[in-house]
Amino acid sequence: MTSDGFRVVPKPGHLVLELNDVESRNALTPALIAQLHAAFDQAEADPDCRAVVLLSDGPVFSAGAHITELGEAEFKGLTTGLWHLLTRMSSGPVPTIAVMQGWASGGGVGLAAACDIVIASPEVTLQLTEVFFGMLPTIIMPWIARRVGEHRSLRLAMLADQLTAAESERIGLVDIVSDDPRTAMRKVLLSLRRSDRDTLADLKQAHQALFPADNQYGLMAERVFGARLNDPKVSQRIKALVTEGLL
Repeated sequence: MTSDGFRVVPKPGHLVLELNDVESRNALTPALIAQLHAAFDQAEADPDCRAVVLLSDGPVFSAGAHITELGEAEFKGLTTGLWHLLTRMSSGPVPTIAVMQGWASGGGVGLAAACDIVIASPEVTLQLTEVFFGMLPTIIMPWIARRVGEHRSLRLAMLADQLTAAESERIGLVDIVSDDPRTAMRKVLLSLRRSDRDTLADLKQAHQALFPADNQYGLMAERVFGARLNDPKVSQRIKALVTEGLL
């Protein structure tokens, strides 16, 4: 399946989801999130699919939400859809692998963090940028905190530190840093094929039970995100950054 900015490529034993919308920097939109959900439907329905690989084509993994184009309907589709997508990626029956060969910010970091294995090339940088324009990374925080810990996730959101791949690996935001991410990916896929798919699905379910992403928090996070987006001060700041070409 191929559409503007997104490709689904079936491979023997796994499914590759390729983000390739260079113009939008692989921005998370309601349309893209719906396409990702459909791809996971495909993967989960195929008993021979042992993993879903999420990667990008170009210098950007994902720049996160395209908040400058969010109307009321788009906002609802983005926040609700993204929460359910991240939950699905982290707790669904099919192992998920992110292969990062470009920078990621905001929701793009959350998209990678929700994957079971994150592989990055050395030049990758990750940054939670929401605070710069008066927003909060509420939707993605459970998956960031699950990887790096509760206080470090707060610090990353508060200070918007730009992390290198090596720093991200040290704190657990990235699992593997490799000069050849595709080869590293193939090694991970080989390891996954040694185990029964149902066993891996049960392992993910057990992990989710130990470290749940509470749906009540998801509803609260959506309300907070919406309130900030509708705050006149935030709107003015976003418009100013757009005018300056910084967003």
